[in-house]
Amino acid sequence: MTGILAEQDQERFLVLESCHSTWLFDPVEKRFCRLMKDDKSVATEWLSYDKLVIHPDSDAFVVFLDSSGTKLLRSWRHTAQCEQCGGNATTELSLAELQKVIQL
Repeated sequence: MTGILAEQDQERFLVLESCHSTWLFDPVEKRFCRLMKDDKSVATEWLSYDKLVIHPDSDAFVVFLDSSGTKLLRSWRHTAQCEQCGGNATTELSLAELQKVIQL
């Protein structure tokens, strides 16, 4: 996350990179959004979430949208030897692109 967000935002926002998206989590306000890597102008709206679980033994993470756990999103962090996409390189988002989303 270092270098992606302004220093004051590095402690507020958690950034996770999946194969096709950059996920921004705001644990203070319990909200998240996704920026699509193929079309950097496309971002989801900020959505509420109940909890985020990052699995320590894999690259998987789960976003629980409600407290009962009936609505959730599951994805995987992109790695150099990514098993999800075959390790295909993904583009990084610029500081300006991420800051536009944070200000939404």
